[in-house]
Amino acid sequence: MNDTKKRANLKTGGPWRTRFAPSPTGDMHLGNARTAVLNWLLARQSNGTFLVRLEDTDRDRSSFRAEASILDTLAWMGIEPDEPVVRQSGRLSLYRQACEALVASGHAYPCFCTEQELDAERERARAENRAPRYSGKCSGALREAGLNRMRNGEPHTIRFRVPDNEQVTFTDLLKGEMTVPSGAFGDFVILRSSGWPSYNLAVVVDDADMDINLVLRGEDHLTNTARQILLYRALDLAEPHFAHHGLLLNEERKKLSKRHGAKSVRQLRDEHLSPLSLIHYLASLAGGIKAKKIVAGAADLARQFNPFSLGRGGVVFSEMELHNLSQAYWHGLPPQTVLAEAAPFLTRLEGWKEIDQGHKDELISAVQENMASPADLPDLLRFFLSPELTYSRQAIAGLRSPAAASVITALDEVLKKVDTAPELPVAQEFRTTLFSEISTISGARGKQLYHPLRHILTGTDQGPELKTLVEFLPLQWMRERTRAALELAIP
Repeated sequence: MNDTKKRANLKTGGPWRTRFAPSPTGDMHLGNARTAVLNWLLARQSNGTFLVRLEDTDRDRSSFRAEASILDTLAWMGIEPDEPVVRQSGRLSLYRQACEALVASGHAYPCFCTEQELDAERERARAENRAPRYSGKCSGALREAGLNRMRNGEPHTIRFRVPDNEQVTFTDLLKGEMTVPSGAFGDFVILRSSGWPSYNLAVVVDDADMDINLVLRGEDHLTNTARQILLYRALDLAEPHFAHHGLLLNEERKKLSKRHGAKSVRQLRDEHLSPLSLIHYLASLAGGIKAKKIVAGAADLARQFNPFSLGRGGVVFSEMELHNLSQAYWHGLPPQTVLAEAAPFLTRLEGWKEIDQGHKDELISAVQENMASPADLPDLLRFFLSPELTYSRQAIAGLRSPAAASVITALDEVLKKVDTAPELPVAQEFRTTLFSEISTISGARGKQLYHPLRHILTGTDQGPELKTLVEFLPLQWMRERTRAALELAIP
């Protein structure tokens, strides 16, 4: 290892050529998304290159649907590769060539053990309270005899010959110097009997061929890293830098997993999460970005990203914190941007198309703080687009309560005093004095005042702020709703 490699760190090294390499066996989970985010940010922060490789060598589990889902999710997040996506299924000849070179050099050998024999070995190891690992049964066979059996078409795998009693040491750019004894694993398969490569061989061949100089992934790959370093050395390939981040944990500090209720990124997207908030939150969990400071865009996140601050251990993921951050992002966007994001939700909103752009922007700005996402806008805007209301059972019950009667009567009395054209919003001075006048007439304060007013003006328990309703509702609509409330107040 040269001096430059020893001195490198995540901040001063690079430009980093990183990659995100998921297996297309299902929708992207949050742990994978976090790895993608960190690799993308490091590439951007160092003026490097970010690549995507689909590791689709598991032919039983890989699918085109999962592949499309992963690529679509990355595009939604705004994390797209700088070069065309690589698929391992199109590179089988490279893996075979590597295997042939390893067999020829004596670093690998054919294994003719059957699944039944291997299962029996594993059972014996468990019975003797040993970690299951290959016994090396075929490693001592005469080389020429093994090659002859291969030429005769006898089913076999290719195994890498792991050196005995070797300490595989490397510098992890997050965790420091790491040592994994070769005894932690036995001779491992690098080519399956089907002719398809194992994970470890394919990764080494691809990372070398794609000029990857930083492999950043979860700490559950530490043992794989040791295997891969042995392969790099046996193939006489330059080793990249390695860095292993901690895993995402649930609030019980157990590994976050679908089995324990963790949502996929697609599910969060369907909940109308802000994509920028997801990048921000996952990066903040690693410690590389401040958790609550909203940024203007992904480029700003990359500029602010500080690899020196990345933590080494596992981090707790909170869906509530993520949704709160998403909501803050939606609230901070210009009304025109929110309107563009909300377009799919507003196409069927009655009356929306008929109002001019300026009024649309005003209404969006007025209700923006009340929405969790653009999907909430139809429910918030409908009160301003039609004089008619549908009253919930809770609203009707509230309007029929003794406390509400005086508020309804007071609102009706105040509205009769206002001399404003029906089509115009209520005047500024009226808006500022309305609540105090109603309170004075009715004697109601706090919830006794505001709950009945909300029921009168929206027919529900929730909706835009009362001051927004008063500002933007036409006076005639307010009168009609007050009269309707008077009728409903009489059982």
